[in-house]
Amino acid sequence: MTEWKRMGWVLAGCVAACAVPGVSLAQLSPDGGPVNASGLHSHMETDKQTGLETMYLDDQVEMLQTGRRLRCDHAKIIQAPFTDPVTGVTSKQVIQMEATGNVFYVTTDQTAPGEDQIVHGDYGIYTKSDDMLKMTGNVIVRRGQSVATGNLFTDKVHDGYMTMVSDANSANHGRVRAIMYPSDNSKKKPGTAAPAPAAAPAPAHP
Repeated sequence: MTEWKRMGWVLAGCVAACAVPGVSLAQLSPDGGPVNASGLHSHMETDKQTGLETMYLDDQVEMLQTGRRLRCDHAKIIQAPFTDPVTGVTSKQVIQMEATGNVFYVTTDQTAPGEDQIVHGDYGIYTKSDDMLKMTGNVIVRRGQSVATGNLFTDKVHDGYMTMVSDANSANHGRVRAIMYPSDNSKKKPGTAAPAPAAAPAPAHP
């Protein structure tokens, strides 16, 4: 198992747009805020007995929240009735999000340009009950030049705890494979440029 340090992030792509209020809904971002979801095609189903609402998005799907993005071919967003214990106001909260087909999960680090974390897999699911996002399939994690591969990536969104796992049936035969490069710390200091190379000495006159 490989552990990854928390970064800012995104899950990538979509167009029939909606904004879901972000007070108590599923969190792509620990900073909260509304979730903006879109796709080329969408439809909604409502279960009158449970009050659950399910939105289906297809083709070029994208979900954004506070600078983070999830992109995939198909998505399902489930909302349940929620009553605020303080105000007593009843609304809907997202309790689960699923993504299938060419799924991208990207974390943007504003302090280190060029070192965004991009996770690619076959299937992704976020559940509010455990605040966990999981991606499965042929999972590839890239951050700058560093790359790790396995078949299960997890992100405990608010805790900032990420793991990569590979089981015996994976292409890696139970091994997580990674190539790690050190970060360029000069990029993490806004307004600080990398040191300029020393000037070459002037040629001696004959």
